[in-house]
Amino acid sequence: MDKSIHYFDEPGPQNTVALIDAVKERIKGSEIEYVVASESGATALKVAEALKEFKVKVVCVSAYAGIRLAYPESGKWPSIRGVTRKKLEDL
Repeated sequence: MDKSIHYFDEPGPQNTVALIDAVKERIKGSEIEYVVASESGATALKVAEALKEFKVKVVCVSAYAGIRLAYPESGKWPSIRGVTRKKLEDL
C-alpha cells in the first residue's frame, strides 16, 4: 500500500473534496475503523455521506470548552448542533 501526505496551502472548506478523496484512498483495503473530521459538523457530515460504502465511523470533535475565551473576536464559535447533529447521528 502506498501512503502519502497531503498539505493544503490554506485551511478551509475549499479543501473538503480533496480531503474526502484522500481519505477514501487511504481507507480502501485497510483496517481503519474511525475517521476524525470537523468541528462544526459540516465537514464531518460530508465525510460521513461520502464514506457510507465503507465500514468506518466518523467522529466529529467539537471545540474545547474555553474556545470562546481564547478567541473572543470570533464571536459565536461554530459547534455541532441541530439538523447537522441529527444527520450525523443517523449516518
